[in-house]
Amino acid sequence: MKNVPTQVARNEDFYPRPQIVNKIYRRLDSRSHIFLAAPRRVGKTSIMRHLEDSPRENYCFVYVMLEDVYDVEVFYYELMKALLESKLLSIWSRGSKKLKDARDTVVGRIRKLTVPIIGIELNEAGETSNQKEFDKLLTQLGKDDTQIVFMLDEFPQTLENIKAKHSPAIAEQFLQKCRKQRQTCPPNIRFIYTGSIGLPHVVGGITSSNVINDLNTVEVPPLSPENAKDMATKILANYDVKYDSDMLDHLMQRLRWLIPFHIQLALQEVIDIYEESTESITRSDIDEVFKRLLHYRNNRYFLQYKERLEKAFLNETTFAQVTKLLNHISEHNFISTKKSKEILSEKISGEDYDRIMESLQFDGYIYWDEQKNTFHFTSELLRMWWNKFVLK
Repeated sequence: MKNVPTQVARNEDFYPRPQIVNKIYRRLDSRSHIFLAAPRRVGKTSIMRHLEDSPRENYCFVYVMLEDVYDVEVFYYELMKALLESKLLSIWSRGSKKLKDARDTVVGRIRKLTVPIIGIELNEAGETSNQKEFDKLLTQLGKDDTQIVFMLDEFPQTLENIKAKHSPAIAEQFLQKCRKQRQTCPPNIRFIYTGSIGLPHVVGGITSSNVINDLNTVEVPPLSPENAKDMATKILANYDVKYDSDMLDHLMQRLRWLIPFHIQLALQEVIDIYEESTESITRSDIDEVFKRLLHYRNNRYFLQYKERLEKAFLNETTFAQVTKLLNHISEHNFISTKKSKEILSEKISGEDYDRIMESLQFDGYIYWDEQKNTFHFTSELLRMWWNKFVLK
């Protein structure tokens, strides 16, 4: 198993997540559309690509990256383009004449499309031309019993993009159309939505949560300590790294929040240290690992967390107060509810407090310690980076 911290882990480099995968299939088998809920870098994209690469019998997954989409027309264009590039059409080409004809119809419709170069153009029914074309394609896709699942990565960011470029009203209309499509599409069609920004938080800033209350939520948690050690063992074995028996336990305790990205970043430094000395890695070497992780050269990996906040909280005042809140936690290791409300209420209305704190927890920045009644950084590594490079 190779160490691929900056890439989507696929095929033999993907660490199996059978509990999550089985849960997704159970939801899909019950004809549910899914919201895949996970903070950034927990491994949700790798899970989706695994579903695409190794589908179960009678399933076909269509993965679509939507982070840079700002228009409804482009959104549906990207969905149809991804469908054209998926495995489904090759499956249909080997099927009955009916399926081959359906394949030719789908291909013909999509190839007639051109890349949209203008903004949203709504007709009297509040629809775009590509949306209408996509609805027609869904009808064609319903002619077979193959379960077709569109996986929409960074969908919340698309909503934010449409809201910022056009208006909250257009974004709300788009959400309502998506809901209608889920409710009226053929029974073999499913949608999975996910993103690095929490969908409920984004929708809450646009309209009522009713537009997504039909989605079945599947959470992607960090790895368990046992699975984290198992993944690390497999990676280190690939590079013939020798290490003391208690080294991995110490590393996992230091990391605390065991997401694949942070584990792989740390293992990258472990492997480098081993190759420099060829001596067995010990507990004491982990201190050096963390020093290297917090070197300037690794800044680009962690800056994404701050940049995500800028996208999640587009209002400059809100972003400034959220930053102040996280500064306090990084400096003092915790914050009380009283203090967190005090910081946010300086310039933010009280009704926004719960929404902001829920978003920070959902997106993996902080967690609530029930025993101590305090908020803490979820990741000790992120806290250390924030304290060194963001705290002013």
